[in-house]
Amino acid sequence: MDQIHQIRWLPVYNSGAQEIPAFGLVEIAGATLNVPDRMYLSVKRPTADNTQPIAINSYQPIASGGYGLVTMEGPAYVYC
Repeated sequence: MDQIHQIRWLPVYNSGAQEIPAFGLVEIAGATLNVPDRMYLSVKRPTADNTQPIAINSYQPIASGGYGLVTMEGPAYVYC
């Protein structure tokens, strides 16, 4: 199995006003239900150096208001 399939990718929605660059860090801001029965982590570019939690964007930039994929260590969970 190649390395790209060994990484856990999570679907996200860029709720920030700026584009998230390829392989850029993202701040997880919550969760959103944008498609029926499909939850996305809501992310944006970090607002401070010590922002937590942090994930890493995939090889494709995510436009403001756009969708993409991120990866991070540990489990991802949200309170709904």
